[in-house]
Amino acid sequence: MRIGKMVVPNFRLEFLLPALKKIDGTFKGEDGSKQDIADILEHEPKSGTLAQKIGDFKTYGLLEGRKDKLAVTELGKRAVSADQSERNQAIQEAVKHVPLWSIFLSKYGTSIGKEHFAVTLRRDTGAEQSVAEKNAKFVRNAYLKDVSLIKSVGEPKTAPESGETADVTAVDRTWKMEAQSTDVKTASGYIWYPAYGRSPIEIKDDLSFAIAEKVLEAIKLDLKRRQKETARKDDELGKVESGQESKNGESRDV
Repeated sequence: MRIGKMVVPNFRLEFLLPALKKIDGTFKGEDGSKQDIADILEHEPKSGTLAQKIGDFKTYGLLEGRKDKLAVTELGKRAVSADQSERNQAIQEAVKHVPLWSIFLSKYGTSIGKEHFAVTLRRDTGAEQSVAEKNAKFVRNAYLKDVSLIKSVGEPKTAPESGETADVTAVDRTWKMEAQSTDVKTASGYIWYPAYGRSPIEIKDDLSFAIAEKVLEAIKLDLKRRQKETARKDDELGKVESGQESKNGESRDV
């Protein structure tokens, strides 16, 4: 989808990564064709959905090349790596590879207000106001879904005293993290997850550490469930949009 001078991927990064893993596993470092990708993803070679997915892979920086010579980029390989740290870093780079997302990240971080977003979109893309208003909801939701995948967070270099702060870097911004305890035998803080609320946690021995791990495991399972649901909805949306494109014979470019 083109908004003014910017391209916004129709498919979410979260939805494309499993497909990319299949492609990478089949290509094994070699080049492939559009027909190969169609076979791997079980799409018709001339389908609008396949063309859109390949275009979106390129927008995220995960695929490169043309019809008869397509390859998974180094960024793409890292994005489906078995190494979680490498994968998370690559996902952050893929999000920032989308020019409009990079602008949003630098200006607004990982959250962006709904109010007057159409004005923000017009200003950052150069689109006509009517185009910005028509696509504001889709673009904002798309951005928030993509940046929700960013998990790479740095650790403070030194432990602060109680009441002091340490700088923690995440998504190119610096956040102040306040120390909760001065007890060298205890580490304390909070886990904040929308589905469960704000939970205080204190680590002082192996048992309390194991409890914290269980809480995080439960959150991870819930995140996976939500991600699968999002992928299902995006897949359904892609099928609907593809059907509309085939029916109308029109591109979504504006």
